[in-house]
Amino acid sequence: MLSVNKEVINKATAEIDNFRDKLGEIVLDTIMEDDNSSLDMARGILRTFATCNTQREFEIANDMLTGICGYSFETLVERIRELDREHHCWESI
Repeated sequence: MLSVNKEVINKATAEIDNFRDKLGEIVLDTIMEDDNSSLDMARGILRTFATCNTQREFEIANDMLTGICGYSFETLVERIRELDREHHCWESI
């Protein structure tokens, strides 16, 4: 398994044409795979935050979440609360 660091990221960016566009597309494709449930994604997100030990690690995890879905953890929690107040019918429950 490839260990991620700045050198690996810079190398991929230099070697692969349109790397950012392709990375975004492959991430979205991976999220949409049939065997990738919302529960699995939620567990992964919570597991990532559980491994954070410093405020900086929490910030990095939150930035990554924002990069993936466009919203911070705090915003997602607020959206959950809003939908609960509206008695939203959750598909995963």
